[in-house]
Amino acid sequence: MTSPTKTMATNPEIRRRYARAPRIEAPEHLFAVGQSVQLKEKLSPLNDVAATFTVTGLVPKSGDTLQYRIRSEAERHERVMAEDRLEPAGTGIPNKPSGKDIR
Repeated sequence: MTSPTKTMATNPEIRRRYARAPRIEAPEHLFAVGQSVQLKEKLSPLNDVAATFTVTGLVPKSGDTLQYRIRSEAERHERVMAEDRLEPAGTGIPNKPSGKDIR
């Protein structure tokens, strides 16, 4: 006589019925709350937005991209910005001369 556990383990119909759905992992945000970020490009050629923003919140995925709530000290409001339009602060600014004249 076979045990019920062994029968369940070998019966494909029972295994299919009780199979767990595959786990779908939530995508991870690249930036953390409190991190300084900047826009990759200006929002508009006419407005000069603040250079550096602080991430104030993580927003769930919209379409294919993750979003963030960001805020600048120079502005009174928050913005929601897609992850692909942001970069870590300081990465898009060209290197400034150090003031030393190298000859």
